[in-house]
Parts: sequence; C-alpha cells; structure tokens
Amino acid sequence: AEVVTAVDCRYEGQSHELTVPTVAAFPAEHERRNGYIRPGAAVEVIALRASARLASPVAVLDLPPVERTAATGPAVLAEPDCTIWVPDGWTAAPGEAGALILRRSGATR
Repeated sequence: AEVVTAVDCRYEGQSHELTVPTVAAFPAEHERRNGYIRPGAAVEVIALRASARLASPVAVLDLPPVERTAATGPAVLAEPDCTIWVPDGWTAAPGEAGALILRRSGATR
C-alpha cells in the first residue's frame, strides 16, 4: 500500500499554516516560501491527514454495471468508489447519464 501524509504546521503564534509531508519538512518549506526560519521555535500541528492506496484485486472493467435505483433518505448508498449519504427529507435517483441526482423531497425541477 502507498501511504501519503499531509501535515498542516505553523510556528507558534502564527495565524496561517503550511501543508508539508512531515513535521520535519516544515522549517525548510517555511524558509522557501517566506525567506526565513525560526530555529528553536515551537511548531504547532494544526491538522494531520493520511491516505492509503492499494491496487484493487479486481479489474474494474471486468465488473458488471451497477444497476442504480432510487433511494429515500435517510440512506447510505455503498458504491464501488464512494459512499453516498442521502439525508432525511431527500431522495436520490439515477439521471439520464447514470449519475445519482439528489433532490429535497417534494422539490420540483
């Protein structure tokens, strides 16, 4: 699996962050963008994200097409590549091109 990380960092007291792959990469990126570093200054981590990718054991083109049907919320629709939340008071129905169209119940258009 390939794991990619992103860390939003800033020097203590700053009001803006830089996104870097690791905390250790922050000073160099700050210097590249802002022209200076602050040796010894505390670095705050505002957000940490990680995503992992793994090749599918199944070829997507070998899968049968998904027959989409309408759903009334609240509902969770599991798709091969995403999860769709249909809130209470909404409906989901396939459009002409196959994409799901979400509409508030009773809405006309």
